[in-house]
Amino acid sequence: MKRSAMVVGLLALLLAPACQNLRPFKCADPLGCVTLAPEAPLRLGVIHDLSGGGAVFGVEQRNIFELVVAEHDGQLLGHPIQVQVEDELCTAEGGANAALRITAVPETVGIFGTTCSSAAAAAMGVISDTGMVMISGVNSAPSLTSFGGDAGADWRPGYFRTMLNVAEEADATAVYIYQELGVTRAATVDDGDTFSLAYKEVFAQKFVELGGKIVAEVTVNKGDTDMRPVLEAITAAEAQLVFLSLFPPEGAALVQQARQVPGMETRIIFGGGSLRTDNFLAAAGDAALGMYFVGSAPPVEGPANDALVAAYTARFGAAPQTVTYAYGYDAANLLLHAIEAVSVQEENGTLHIGRQALRDALYTTQDFSGVTGAIQCNPLGDCAVVRFDFLKMTTPVNHVQELLSQVVYTYRP
Repeated sequence: MKRSAMVVGLLALLLAPACQNLRPFKCADPLGCVTLAPEAPLRLGVIHDLSGGGAVFGVEQRNIFELVVAEHDGQLLGHPIQVQVEDELCTAEGGANAALRITAVPETVGIFGTTCSSAAAAAMGVISDTGMVMISGVNSAPSLTSFGGDAGADWRPGYFRTMLNVAEEADATAVYIYQELGVTRAATVDDGDTFSLAYKEVFAQKFVELGGKIVAEVTVNKGDTDMRPVLEAITAAEAQLVFLSLFPPEGAALVQQARQVPGMETRIIFGGGSLRTDNFLAAAGDAALGMYFVGSAPPVEGPANDALVAAYTARFGAAPQTVTYAYGYDAANLLLHAIEAVSVQEENGTLHIGRQALRDALYTTQDFSGVTGAIQCNPLGDCAVVRFDFLKMTTPVNHVQELLSQVVYTYRP
């Protein structure tokens, strides 16, 4: 009897690891897990502006995501990547509706987007509650992540971006305008959306702190074409400079008409990064000569960036139009890398992805090697490598790449 009991005990001990391997996976993630059967698609969402005022950025970002998926041979951990693309129209309503359509499929793992910050704020109101994550290479409104070290008004758990927080850019712009250009009286023009207002407000606050005065604050509507009343108000207020927190359609209309309003010829026109696009330059034409611009600096020069531009050009027939392509590329790769890092894969190919684990992997990113530099994320979702340029268009250009060579000041902390 004793010998028999020993044999049974030894057999049980030897079989224990095998039995553990046969036990079904139990999800202990506080936000739940996505479980994919063998060869089931790994679903990802793309929310970008494909037809609104920021479409030049949104279409490029969609292309970048397509390129990244192709570089992964269309699969991750043996599962084919399935992408659902939605147009957010650069509006809050469009962002919310796009998020609702994507999150309606509960197996969706993560989302790449958005283009416009107003769309992101509305979309995250939906996405965060599902436990999903979203990462952007374009959004820059401080309300989405942090302002002065505190969580922004629109911050929601699960949101990340590799683009600069515009609060830092706006602060530096105010310093440059006040100290380097010697401007003490400025006017601002915005279009009322989340990004536009935040950018204008941070700039104005810093400019006033430095000793400057905002003599006119004007808001236009998206789609407005008659800018004469705005320009006449700026000249009447005796502003030395007008700061444009606008997108290309309205920005180009204002710049073109500025040269036709008496008094505007002596005013400095300063455009935010959202105006550094090929379509703005084409629409504004020679009227943009003498303008100043600010925005994220080009990606770190080198083989990685050269290869990215070459791959994009080969796939889509033209080089990227904006510098955000590199930030989007890093965002997309960071998302896929984090998914790989947290996934638990069974021998038969079944995949389990913890939602909180995915968020934590992104929040704790350290020194991720990107085209824009070594990426690190903070607890509020800012992951950008801070680096931007001030430019002055002194010679006519047809493309952003030509404009980027006309640097007058560079900020790289």
